[in-house]
Amino acid sequence: MHVHFFMVFRFFNPFFVASVFNLMFGDLLDYLELF
Repeated sequence: MHVHFFMVFRFFNPFFVASVFNLMFGDLLDYLELF
């Protein structure tokens, strides 16, 4: 998973990667807020 993330970070637009990264962490924060 981490290797795939770094590959995406290399080949794709940093802004696009940041948006996807933000979406993933947004879901994680939502799960944490439930607890």
